[in-house]
Amino acid sequence: MRAGRRAVVRTAMAMFALTGLCAAFGASVAASSPRGSDERLALYPTTARTLPDGRLALRIDAWVYERERRPGARTLLARYLKLDREALTESQRARFDATTQWFRADSERGKTVRIVDAHGSGYTLPKTDAHGRSGAELTLPLAAADDAMWVTVRGALLAKDRSERGTPIVGRALRVPPTGISLVTDIDDTIKDSRVLDRRELLLNTFVRPFAAVSGMAARYREFAAANPDLRVHYVSGSPHQLHAPLSEFLQVERFPGGSLHLRDIDIAREIFGEKNAEAGGTRGHKLKTIRRLMADFPARRFVLIGDSGEQDPEIYAALAREYPDRVLAIWIRDVTGQPRAHARYGKAFAGVDPARWRLFVDSAELALPDAFASR
Repeated sequence: MRAGRRAVVRTAMAMFALTGLCAAFGASVAASSPRGSDERLALYPTTARTLPDGRLALRIDAWVYERERRPGARTLLARYLKLDREALTESQRARFDATTQWFRADSERGKTVRIVDAHGSGYTLPKTDAHGRSGAELTLPLAAADDAMWVTVRGALLAKDRSERGTPIVGRALRVPPTGISLVTDIDDTIKDSRVLDRRELLLNTFVRPFAAVSGMAARYREFAAANPDLRVHYVSGSPHQLHAPLSEFLQVERFPGGSLHLRDIDIAREIFGEKNAEAGGTRGHKLKTIRRLMADFPARRFVLIGDSGEQDPEIYAALAREYPDRVLAIWIRDVTGQPRAHARYGKAFAGVDPARWRLFVDSAELALPDAFASR
């Protein structure tokens, strides 16, 4: 992971260390627990696949947390960012507070989460770990598939007597057909203008300014989805899970196609003191693991990988193309560094990859799916 995104993650981790907090943010909907507790549950949007017997295999990823309300935490973070919070406009302060609230949370260990599908069947997840996380792959009856695109479930925290605590929340998983094209896309500087290579701009674009989409990318992705009913989009980013809520909102507001969203869990010690093994951890490890899992879950599907040149997408995607030469149909890299295709970096990264399989692009109009890609 290069200096830009590491700045955001290390900033968050330093704030954790200074305030004694340790958390990772999950998904879009949360519910409060009963009076006297502020425990909340979040569910990630994941994927669902059809098994040979017609049932559904659904990945569930949950987080139980409690919002941090101690005064001073957001001021401390603002100082670390070298931001005068009081000098920000009212809207900037509101955005800063809303974005950083997920970095000011305590994960809850040993909590039990119950999942109920649309068919009424119930499933109990393993107790949450030290990071407040729990997950499993559940097998659901086909009757639980209440929509052609999504599988909806309900989640709730359980009390010691196994009764549900608080208001249940809704989670959903993307139904992925056994065949078709999966479009795997990065977020920062691929579809969202983050300026990862400029630390100061990246921090402002992450915590203070409204998220801005790269021109034309949402419309292009919508065109792909509209023309290919079996196409599915997977947003795979090295951004920390604490940004799940604002990134989900960004995707909805900018009208990107619905899809699964895979952000990164954080090893706090590694982020504070430096990555020891870029393959096993960090953005590279997260992206490789996530995309490999998608390929394993959907072995008959083929993949188009879209990223940018600001960090490691060329190297990550090229490694996958060498590993899965018949399944990675195309790689598109948005040029944000100005390095030409003949640059030594690309020669090294794409060694052993068919040159016709990868392209640089600047304008979203240049993007094409594999049938058009092969003839360009």
